Amino acid sequence: PDKNLQKVENTHEIEHLYVQVYSEVQKDNMDIRVPVDFDDSKFNMNDNVRLTGKVVARLQTGTKRVDVTTANGRTRQETVADYFFTVSAEGLEKVSNQSPTPAPQPPQPKEENQKK
Repeated sequence: PDKNLQKVENTHEIEHLYVQVYSEVQKDNMDIRVPVDFDDSKFNMNDNVRLTGKVVARLQTGTKRVDVTTANGRTRQETVADYFFTVSAEGLEKVSNQSPTPAPQPPQPKEENQKK
């Protein structure tokens, strides 16, 4: 046996949960890792949410195969780098769907040296 390999044992304990959210910035679904005691009952579909507490994004690297069209019109497959992030957060909070109303601006002082 390889001494560098770690033995994996099932502890039968849930360490964390995943909540799937859609990111308008990424234009894709994201799985957000949250603590086991996270209460998702106060959220509804299509609620705007914000990640709260300690937020960690980890870069995952890999490769993927893509079709590339050559100069002579043929298609071949190439292996290219593939990057994605896994995100964990201590929690989520609802964000109001209403746009904030701008604060009233104080009146501008009149210029005293106006040309006549």
